[in-house]
Amino acid sequence: MAYCRKCRTRIDDEAVICPNCGVPQQSKDMAYCRKCGKQIDGEAVICPHCGVPQKDLQQSSAPIVEDRKAKGDEIALAVLIPIVGLILGIVYYSKGMKKAGTTLISVSVILSVVIFIAYEIMAGFAVF
Repeated sequence: MAYCRKCRTRIDDEAVICPNCGVPQQSKDMAYCRKCGKQIDGEAVICPHCGVPQKDLQQSSAPIVEDRKAKGDEIALAVLIPIVGLILGIVYYSKGMKKAGTTLISVSVILSVVIFIAYEIMAGFAVF
């Protein structure tokens, strides 16, 4: 059994019009929103009238990336080799792992500044 695109009552799979509300059920290029029932483009992912997604999230082609904190070994890498930590942080941030990316970028930048100041002091050209 199928459901009417507008009133959501059960209808026959072959039904062309809903016997309850009279809304056409099959259209070549047009569809009906699964929430508000207004006619929308047949390929629409989100209803332009009410904003409700028309497909389940699992059906979307974009992978879902979970945000997470930076792991201990990633932070250690950022401490030992700041440029690698910086690059890794930028990659993580751009892939949607904002917490891990921000942590690695912060550690790398702070450590780079500390190393620069220590080098200048040791070389006799104190910055301050």
